[in-house]
Amino acid sequence: MSSLLFLLHIRDLDIVALTEDMLTLVFVEVKTRASDYVVSPEEAVDRQKIRNLGIAANAYVKQNDISLDLRFDLITVVGNERDSTDPVIEHWENAFNPMLVY
Repeated sequence: MSSLLFLLHIRDLDIVALTEDMLTLVFVEVKTRASDYVVSPEEAVDRQKIRNLGIAANAYVKQNDISLDLRFDLITVVGNERDSTDPVIEHWENAFNPMLVY
């Protein structure tokens, strides 16, 4: 196994998608919580997590020879199947920039 593939395996990317206009590659971090009582899902995306996502995205872009604009989004899901209410799902476009955490 090449070191690049190993890196992607260790530093997982939840969702990699293209925008409808096919001009931007979007890396999406998905955080789920049964509740947001202790910590909200967006607070769980800390400096180290953002740094790791940047490293994984960089490896993905290089491995696949991608020359598109990049964007980092966050999707949070709060709730579980035991709860009688529907889960709350939120999507933040451009939620963070890994280049700003180095």
